[in-house]
Amino acid sequence: MVNKHWVLASIFGVTMLLTSCNEDENRSFQSSDRLIFAGSYDKNLYAFDASTGEIKWRFTTGDQINSSPSINNGIVYFGSNDGHLYALDAISGELKWKFLTESWVTSSPLVSEEVVYVGSVDNNLYALQALTGVLIWRTSTPNHISSSPTTFGNVVYVGNYDGNLYAFNKVTGEQIWKTKSASLINYSSPTIAGGIVYIGNHDNSFFAFDAISGEQKWKTDITNGFESSPIVSNGTVYVGSVDNNLYAYNALNGAIKWKSSTNGSIFSSPTIKDGVVLIGSADHNIYAIFETTGNQKWKRAVSGAVVSSPTVSSDAVYFGTQEGIFYSIELNTGQVRWKTSIGTGKEIPSSPCVIDKLGNVYHSGISGY
Repeated sequence: MVNKHWVLASIFGVTMLLTSCNEDENRSFQSSDRLIFAGSYDKNLYAFDASTGEIKWRFTTGDQINSSPSINNGIVYFGSNDGHLYALDAISGELKWKFLTESWVTSSPLVSEEVVYVGSVDNNLYALQALTGVLIWRTSTPNHISSSPTTFGNVVYVGNYDGNLYAFNKVTGEQIWKTKSASLINYSSPTIAGGIVYIGNHDNSFFAFDAISGEQKWKTDITNGFESSPIVSNGTVYVGSVDNNLYAYNALNGAIKWKSSTNGSIFSSPTIKDGVVLIGSADHNIYAIFETTGNQKWKRAVSGAVVSSPTVSSDAVYFGTQEGIFYSIELNTGQVRWKTSIGTGKEIPSSPCVIDKLGNVYHSGISGY
């Protein structure tokens, strides 16, 4: 899945929010065939060789990393709970710049037209120059932002802990509208398809709002909340829930087409490849579910809960676990190709981003949370 401008990508009939990666068209890739980037609670951002799992480099921050990385023009962007947004050279891991907010940066950065947008637990949404880290604007909200932003046209959308979905002018930071979800929005982040914004809240509701006006189109309630972020494919919205289920909703009216159950809460966000929905669960499994029927193609038991969202590159699926193990598995069979341990208990909630030697970038859904 390739995203050039930090908006929504339509690939093989799939519309999804690529919250952490951009296609790097301007820089040759002279390292491994492919590199994978992911953050950990051990305070490090890692670069793995995609073929072998070898750690090529690591960069240490001042606190744990929940944020998922973004790549643009050979630069990796990510947040840390030390309050900084970081920009690193993708090949060497060398620091290009860092920007200090006033609290944790668990939101995953979005890069659009050489501007980086990111939220912070300090209640602010920031817009920074991508090459220099210079502040363009900062917009204050009533509560903290763990949700990750996305853009559509001239608008930046982001969820807020106050329960509102916000729409801001991406050039000025001025608020265009806000709409109440009736409960806090934590890590679930907005996805846009067909002029509709989809997002879940922490309690039990999933919403569709008009992207221009903020008017509610529909909502559906379940028994528990949504921390997963949605993907839209062929008129269907897919999203995981804390109630252990992966849901498939009709994108136009919210009717449930099917649900597929796991044995643990789902914080991971889904991705789709070749008609199969891939998603992790807290039950220590990753699942491959046929998108049209909800039937299981395969599941793979792994060491630790899977909060990280899976990323597909070529015929491999990449993700991390809460036991500090990073995996590469076969897309078609679920067989493990390799796994790399960064240390027991060094959780990997961050969702991986992959770049190949041609500069193509691949990501799944939203932040690791």
